[in-house]
Amino acid sequence: MRSRNNEAVNVSASLDMLMNLSLRQNFTPVLDDRNMFIGIVTRRDILTFYQQYITINDNEETYFNPTINKIMARRSIRRFTNEQVTYEDIETIVDAGLAAPTAANRRPVHILVLQEEDKRRELYEKNNRGRLIAEATAAIAVYGDTNIEENEFLLNNDCSAAMQNMLIAIEALGLGGVWISAKDEDWRNLVTEVYQVPKEYKLYGMIAFGHPNEVKETHGSADPNKVHFNKW
Repeated sequence: MRSRNNEAVNVSASLDMLMNLSLRQNFTPVLDDRNMFIGIVTRRDILTFYQQYITINDNEETYFNPTINKIMARRSIRRFTNEQVTYEDIETIVDAGLAAPTAANRRPVHILVLQEEDKRRELYEKNNRGRLIAEATAAIAVYGDTNIEENEFLLNNDCSAAMQNMLIAIEALGLGGVWISAKDEDWRNLVTEVYQVPKEYKLYGMIAFGHPNEVKETHGSADPNKVHFNKW
């Protein structure tokens, strides 16, 4: 009996996608355009490729930047396996969030880790926005201290920077996550009430995360119409 199902990819899948999958599974099944199995790509295959082709020599320099690759590979994941996220991974993700910059280094960001399944289920039972919070194996809520940072715009920026840092850390650890908005006042009040958060702290966003049960292509090049040099 298999203990887990390895995610499969289409024959046209990019090497970046295979590299990301290799972080959490030893081999990746490959399907053709009819969704028929045609072979596998092993972790060794990928490492051998990089060893042979991603090199630095006298004639040509090729750089493999894992940080940029993780930023480009990060996608919103909404399907998760039942495998639990380790405490060590959660600690790493939280550390990454609190390392984000804040206005004037005032550090108003607080992170609430939501591990208890019954409380996460309660959120979903009372508000549909909590569906992914309940289905994932872990979740995080990002709060801003309104006493330390009175400017709403800056506090939103501070918490958003922490959110993005954690989403990239989640990707780097071979996990998957999705940003959940906290724009609705009823939702903010519910989370704050269930977790007994003091009123001076405001919820700015949440992340549901866990071991991914879906595969998405990495981001491509930016739309040139969205980039402006020196003038609009």
